[in-house]
Amino acid sequence: LIQAVIDASSDLIYLKSESGGYLQVNKAFCDYYQMTSENIAGKTDIELFGGKVSDHNAESDNIVLSTGKVWTEQAWHTDSQCIDHKFENRKMPLITADGRIFGLVGYARDITDIDRYTKQIKSANDKLQESDRLKLSFLVNLGHDIRLPIKSIIEYSDMLADGDLTYDQRIEIIEMIQTNGNLLIDLVG
Repeated sequence: LIQAVIDASSDLIYLKSESGGYLQVNKAFCDYYQMTSENIAGKTDIELFGGKVSDHNAESDNIVLSTGKVWTEQAWHTDSQCIDHKFENRKMPLITADGRIFGLVGYARDITDIDRYTKQIKSANDKLQESDRLKLSFLVNLGHDIRLPIKSIIEYSDMLADGDLTYDQRIEIIEMIQTNGNLLIDLVG
């Protein structure tokens, strides 16, 4: 019954003895490593995977077995078909009723798609933030650019109220108002 339950999981699940030998693995584990449970039973990581992988596994196994604490990591692994997978790995101690650690249970969950989607969402979010920053910068600059001609139009309009202006001065002020009005129309356009 327990084997049927763990075989139903898409996570790679395994039980290891205190000495590092595999006691039990699920179907997903066998499928991923292209081995049978009979080929895996009783063997250690060095016998199954060799060098670097077994060293890393032994190190994390020792942490769990010596401390009795849960160990987790996220790491990339390349399968036999040279396809990279990102796994969330977790190992927990197996403890007897009297508190003695006699092995560990571990699982590896393939989070490659989650990692890819997370990166896509972060990239899209970064693009949105940059777009918002550019829009804000544009609006700030536009506000400044519009303020100047409006301020000039108001000041020149106030100057027209002065009764001491000559006809030529009034014409010059009106031309300045028209120039700033046209500049404003160009900015808005």
